[in-house]
Amino acid sequence: RVRIVTGPSMAPFMDGLLAPLHQALGCPVEVVVAENSYFGPTVTVAGLLSGDDIARALGPGRHGELILLPGEALNDDQLFIDGLPLDRLRDSLEPARVEVGLELVELLHRAVRGTGP
Repeated sequence: RVRIVTGPSMAPFMDGLLAPLHQALGCPVEVVVAENSYFGPTVTVAGLLSGDDIARALGPGRHGELILLPGEALNDDQLFIDGLPLDRLRDSLEPARVEVGLELVELLHRAVRGTGP
């Protein structure tokens, strides 16, 4: 199963991609909308999601699951806006595989090929 994390503003667009992604990937695809508790509900972009907001929206990771995170939510030091390191979020979501990227197509391509950070 593939879970794509985004903010509320992109959710309607992402919902329209679910059927084509499911068909292309051959597995269930889910959009996980993370609400912004760090800045409040009026901030709806994925780039300002905190690591804690993302963790809360996802819940526990599962075996065989691929979680795609928005790269714009991380700074150059791989920290979310609340200071949570990406590695700590990845650890908390094990055994799921976590990938980060700015472009969905490129991110899915990397994930399917097994290449990436």
